[in-house]
Amino acid sequence: MGGRHFILTIASFGKPSRPFVSTAIILGIGSCSGLLLLILMRRILATLQQKEERLRLVLESSNDGFWDWNIAAGTIYFSPHFPTMLGYAPGEVRPTRESWDALVHPDDKAATKQKFVDHFHGLTPRLDHEYRLRNRKGDWVWVRETAAVVKWDAGRATRMSGMVRDISERRKAGDRLRLMSTVVEQSPASVVMTNSAGIILYVNHMFETVTGYSYDEAFGHKPSILASGLTPRHVYDELWATITAGREWRGELCNRTKAGDLYWEEAFITQVRGSDGEIFYVAVKLDITAKKQTETILLRSQKMEAIGTLAGGIAHDFNNILTSILGFNHLILGDIRNPDAVTKHVHQIHLAGSRAKDLVRQILTFSRQMPTQKTATDLCPVVNEVYQLVRTAAPANIKVKLELPPGKALVLATAIQLHQVLMNLCLNAIDAIGGESGIISVVLERRDGGFVLAVTDSGCGIPAHIQPRIFDPFFTTKGTGMGSGLGLSVVHGIVEDLDGTILVESPVEGGARFVVRLPEVVAATEESRVAESQPSLHLPPHSRHILVVDDDPAIVDLLRHFFERMGHRVSATTVSTEALGWVRKGEKFDIVITDQMMPEVTGIELARTVAESMPDAKVLLCSGRDDNVDYDEIAEAQIDGFILKPFNLIELADTVDCLLRGADAAD
Repeated sequence: MGGRHFILTIASFGKPSRPFVSTAIILGIGSCSGLLLLILMRRILATLQQKEERLRLVLESSNDGFWDWNIAAGTIYFSPHFPTMLGYAPGEVRPTRESWDALVHPDDKAATKQKFVDHFHGLTPRLDHEYRLRNRKGDWVWVRETAAVVKWDAGRATRMSGMVRDISERRKAGDRLRLMSTVVEQSPASVVMTNSAGIILYVNHMFETVTGYSYDEAFGHKPSILASGLTPRHVYDELWATITAGREWRGELCNRTKAGDLYWEEAFITQVRGSDGEIFYVAVKLDITAKKQTETILLRSQKMEAIGTLAGGIAHDFNNILTSILGFNHLILGDIRNPDAVTKHVHQIHLAGSRAKDLVRQILTFSRQMPTQKTATDLCPVVNEVYQLVRTAAPANIKVKLELPPGKALVLATAIQLHQVLMNLCLNAIDAIGGESGIISVVLERRDGGFVLAVTDSGCGIPAHIQPRIFDPFFTTKGTGMGSGLGLSVVHGIVEDLDGTILVESPVEGGARFVVRLPEVVAATEESRVAESQPSLHLPPHSRHILVVDDDPAIVDLLRHFFERMGHRVSATTVSTEALGWVRKGEKFDIVITDQMMPEVTGIELARTVAESMPDAKVLLCSGRDDNVDYDEIAEAQIDGFILKPFNLIELADTVDCLLRGADAAD
């Protein structure tokens, strides 16, 4: 009976209910083993019910849609989330393959059908593809489907199950990412990404175009491969301090391409963090070389206009200086037997020469065209120099006044920029006053953590309706041929470059006032200075052999007599090729004093030959201009000293003595 009871029990499994128990008992299950088997069957059934319930809960709570396709019957079971994922109500999507196909995007139907065919033929272990389904609003939703045949009958698929997930947001994010990648690659700006150590990880196409370095050549290097040596070290220090603190740095850099050409770029560099907290730095850089060149052309054009305005006053002052020199020289010839009178006349000639020296220096500073890097510059001496020059150029009917604060007024700029700003404002003030009597006031004062430079005139003033346009390029109220309209636009550009502001005011008393505000800077380090002592004429411990080379016979004659009076042996020439021949033939000199600007052989070229033929000799280079001298070239030529003309003979003697004593100490 036990075997028969077991068979009947299994046959009844699947309808767990009280009749199940009754039937089993009626059939005679009375033995202990039959009862245990019944209990076991109940537990298995309960476990299956729990698993089914858990599976139902998982499917209902999942964000994925589940389907089960009975291929033989042609029906599909959809989990509750499947229709709601597409915006349909439960039961609104009929459980058939045809209703499913009707939701697929027309462009995706063929590819999707082929995926199923390939899987049915055993070409793929499972389906894993993406396509579009139409939601209830008629919009297309991107989904990712993963499915596989779960039942085969005689080699034919009879049942298949799968999961569908809405990936629309992911696709949108991917599209946005691809769009951003395209934008970055096609951007007119160079884009560079580095890691926290400054190693280049990525550059875009424009970077390659501007710099000449390909992606492979730049990858793994630091941006310093572009360094030209013309950007001051403190700019890079400030850059790194800013971005490592998590702030954005903005500024201009002068770099060098792979071919060696200089170019300017405006850079925006910021810190970004990856999802894992890793730090990267991204730089977006615009090539502003053309802009810089245009600014330079405008600046030069405006300088020529300003110099033309100054010419009359400068000529007047120079004529006064020459009159003084020639006049006192004439008096010397008449008072040759009166030593006291001669001494006074010579002193006056010396004062006139010093005035001429200062005037030339001011003109050269104003007209210099070489670009220089901004440093902590004291406004006070610059303003005073311009004041002296403007006072010279101003007509007699205009009085120029100056007020300076005590101490230093340091701003981040170049003396050339500051000269340009103040000179333009003062020349405009002279024009505004015209032929009438008037006053120009230049006031520099400390205010609100910076400095305010105000130029006020008592002229005709600026009408309110044109004040918004006065900084526009080429805008001028002067008559035709009277001005280019570049002055104030150049001033505005310079002030902005210095992180300052400029505005115009109309004082109650009339005229106009231009107010420039510049931020104060603190010099990072100030080199210790040796206290200047009164120059003295050192007598040499023993005679030295000095070579003097200058294309001006008067200077050659002056220096020959001066050094011979000091007890030195002097060889002098006005022909640089002759001096070059002496050096090459092996004639020994202790020091060579040479002018830079000479025909045929320049002073630097002569210095290179001296360094090769007699490395122990010292070289002192002289020049009437410092704006056409390359200091890197001076260092490369092993030149020991540089002195600017016109020089004081005592200053020259001290310089020569210092160089010779340095040579003695080295020996």
